[in-house]
Amino acid sequence: MLRSKFKLSWTQALAEIVLIFIGITLAVTFNNWNENRKNSSLRKAYYERLLTELKQDQLDLNDITQYHLQRKKGIESFFDYMDAFTRPDLDSVQSFIRNFSYHMSSYIPNESTYEELIATGNIQLIDTEIREKLIRLSRMHAYIAETQSGFEVQYEDRRKQMAEVIDEASFYKLRKNPAMAQTRWQRDLNSGGFRRYNNLLAIRLQIANTMTNLFDAVDNRCEELIGLIEAQIQED
Repeated sequence: MLRSKFKLSWTQALAEIVLIFIGITLAVTFNNWNENRKNSSLRKAYYERLLTELKQDQLDLNDITQYHLQRKKGIESFFDYMDAFTRPDLDSVQSFIRNFSYHMSSYIPNESTYEELIATGNIQLIDTEIREKLIRLSRMHAYIAETQSGFEVQYEDRRKQMAEVIDEASFYKLRKNPAMAQTRWQRDLNSGGFRRYNNLLAIRLQIANTMTNLFDAVDNRCEELIGLIEAQIQED
């Protein structure tokens, strides 16, 4: 019985190996190209979302900064008036008090995209310089939140101290209808109640000064990031 013999030459073997190598290389290259294309598309989507949030943050920062600046201007005008006269006119003093806003407004940044980047690990898709600046901005947001919280506690403590000697109902009655206000602290500028009221305003002024400086720094960082991201989108 005849047996067929198959003989493979080194040339044929090498050709087979080359073909296999080329096939694997092409498959890996295509897979990498496809993966890079997906990453590029995903990165661009993240950049666009970050731009939207950063620009909204700038609008929010402008609004809250103007709010604090108005509070600062009003309080400084009050203190200047009190320093300018030995015996300030009580009606004018009460007019200042009625026009003050005692509401505390807080800045809440838009960080949903950044938080998603961290949670998914996709932060690595972001350009290194942009990634580092996003991390610094997030840390600054955390510092601002901590500072705001501390101020709110301090402010509430002052309000409670003032409430110990001032009938709060009468205080708000004064703001709405000064003719109905008859409590001693409103007519006696040397009273403990009025001194504590001044302390409350001093804290509010400190808050306005500190927060507006912080908001200005955040706005600058947002502007820098916006420029970097827009440039990166153009490059991609």
